[in-house]
Amino acid sequence: MWSWWLEKQNQIKNGEIPANTPGYAMVKWNNEAEQRWLKTLNVEAMNEE
Repeated sequence: MWSWWLEKQNQIKNGEIPANTPGYAMVKWNNEAEQRWLKTLNVEAMNEE
């Protein structure tokens, strides 16, 4: 599981985020420049760490 998602789930359990908040509302929106930058990352290498 993604670490950021587990963090959000813990925040829901602790009451920091309302339990009925949809997942898409917790995800940061990426603009076109960010999307291009993300495509340049070597995700496989990051996952090996």
